[in-house]
Amino acid sequence: MELKNLGSVNPRRTLSVPRSTPPAADDLLKRYEVEALRGSLAARDLWKQCFKEDHREEGRVAVDFVRYLHDKYFTSSRRADTCLVFLRHGAAPLEELFRATLPQSATGQMIGIVLQNTMFRKVAEQPMIVKRIHEAGILHFNKVVLVDTGFKGSVSKKVIDLLRYKRLLKFTEEKYGIHIPNIDREFGIELLCLRDKGVSDADYNLLGYNFVVGRPEDQIFEDAAWLVDEGVTEIGKAAPWTLDRILLTEALIEIARGGD
Repeated sequence: MELKNLGSVNPRRTLSVPRSTPPAADDLLKRYEVEALRGSLAARDLWKQCFKEDHREEGRVAVDFVRYLHDKYFTSSRRADTCLVFLRHGAAPLEELFRATLPQSATGQMIGIVLQNTMFRKVAEQPMIVKRIHEAGILHFNKVVLVDTGFKGSVSKKVIDLLRYKRLLKFTEEKYGIHIPNIDREFGIELLCLRDKGVSDADYNLLGYNFVVGRPEDQIFEDAAWLVDEGVTEIGKAAPWTLDRILLTEALIEIARGGD
């Protein structure tokens, strides 16, 4: 993710003033504005410094979530049977964070795929969605865990519903001439932040990291989910790798490596 030109970035839209507005952070913001207007690459590092001043706690929550996923799914005897599926574009920064900071041996069971609500509107397109999931290699695993930011896991639930519909799987095999192995697999959903536990969540093995650590009402988890999902400017998934989302991801990686 090489950055060559920061001159078009609006610094006042890209960064919010830190909550406490400490003098050091305010100075960083002013320096960023100058460097960004000059089109200087130095603005990249200043942006990340500002992010870590303003959103350090949210960044730490995201980093801890990724480490929790690694420890839960890739340190057990079943790791070879498990695949973590990061739903793009919202969870893409978490995927990049995982790949950059955790053992490379774990990344073979990680897959990122674009699956969004708008793709599920037409029943006629369901076989194509299943085919895309198959082609990504997801259906070769006995356990599939969908990873997203929040808040209810609606997209993940739709994916699981499709992959549990055996008649659809058989139809997809016949339509496209493919073989879908092991149609009776185990599913799970891991969210950075779950707003409320629903009655049906147990059917999907849905967990929210805020509930896992015993802090279901802590606003910092929702703030972290918004930042990862939308980026600081909230341009968000319509432009999946906007400049601020690239820098946000780099800042998260630096936090994970102890550069906070």
